[in-house]
Amino acid sequence: MTGPLSIISAIAQGRKAAEAIDRYLGGRGDISETLAQPEEEVVLKDRLVVMRRQEMTHLKPWERQDNFDQVEKGLSDAQIAAEASRCLECDARNFEVVVNTASCKECGYCAEVCQMEVFGPAAAFNARGYRPMEIKSSNWCVGCFKCFFSCPDFAIDVREKPASGRS
Repeated sequence: MTGPLSIISAIAQGRKAAEAIDRYLGGRGDISETLAQPEEEVVLKDRLVVMRRQEMTHLKPWERQDNFDQVEKGLSDAQIAAEASRCLECDARNFEVVVNTASCKECGYCAEVCQMEVFGPAAAFNARGYRPMEIKSSNWCVGCFKCFFSCPDFAIDVREKPASGRS
């Protein structure tokens, strides 16, 4: 056990353990398997219907006085099913990420919070003497805006690309 690392690290360690167990039991240590064949082409609809978020009921302000009752009443079973089935088009949207390299002070917060590895250090220094962050690939961006909100220099802009390029 190596402490609280990431889920991916835990999965990798589990795979290493499975390989070692397989070798111990007389196997070759090969635990690879193909679960599904990769798709050749994925065709997306122009736009999916985006349903509004389900509203949770609350106690009225005058019902909250002088008690410790739960304020949020939760969702009904039908609301839970509707919320779980609504599509946010996370995998169908494309985003463009732009870094103003002149303003970037190489704090690295954007690369730290981005789980899609969109950012990387630039090869050269900017006029202020910092090695700014640059975009490795905007195509990996899922539009979470964590980089935008974590940048203390306001040097990052994230925009959704128009949907005209999709099939």
